[in-house]
Amino acid sequence: MAHVLVLGMLIATASGGLQGPASAQLARVETAGSTAEVALGKEGRLVVEISPTGTPEAPTHLETAFPTRLALTAPAGVRLAREKLAKADAARMERQLIRFEVPLTASSPGRHEISGRVDFAVCVEDPKTNETVACYPQKREITHAVTVR
Repeated sequence: MAHVLVLGMLIATASGGLQGPASAQLARVETAGSTAEVALGKEGRLVVEISPTGTPEAPTHLETAFPTRLALTAPAGVRLAREKLAKADAARMERQLIRFEVPLTASSPGRHEISGRVDFAVCVEDPKTNETVACYPQKREITHAVTVR
């Protein structure tokens, strides 16, 4: 029954029915665990981590029932093992952390920037009951630079 309620909130939110807090107040999207420097022809890794930024007074969680996706674009000279990933491709899919890991290899030296977009949803909870109050779909742009030596 709770999943029906949550999905209903997601639909209402996606159609613009609810106004929510600013994106930065809901979740953090980082590539901090990614390879920053890699040798020519060797494998590196792009890591995209999403975590909720709620507090005890305003708790949040990631909605794992939402169709979470990651779409990446690599420049010439960098090959990604996959450019489109779905929820099933995540290394971790939990209410407190979503993590994607994508192997990469580079065929040309220099600084290369990988870009992409991640779609996910964050839900706000009632701090007294832990019941979901509202869910907010998120579309976040990401970039990660890798230097090839």
